[in-house]
Amino acid sequence: MVKNFTVKPPIIIAHRGASGYRPEHTLAAYELAIPAAGCAYALGADYIEPDLVSTKDSVLIARHENKISETTDVASHAEFAHRRTTKIIDGESKIGWFTKYFFTPP
Repeated sequence: MVKNFTVKPPIIIAHRGASGYRPEHTLAAYELAIPAAGCAYALGADYIEPDLVSTKDSVLIARHENKISETTDVASHAEFAHRRTTKIIDGESKIGWFTKYFFTPP
């Protein structure tokens, strides 16, 4: 006996947006991933799965890693020098500035 069944289409999740085509966690990457965002040539994802890290005041920001030294100008601001620290991440010592030591602006 053959049973009839319905196959549901897969749910497509865009990790960090269309990060293979646009810089991850940017509006351009999100718009390209999701048709509902209004992009005529969107890739057809159903959802975006962002990486989230927390600031000191518990605000979540879309960012792959919590170390901000390489992607911001934090090192050039003397007022943040005291926030430079060393953390062990995945068994490795990392020196720099991390989101958990910063507040979001009011």
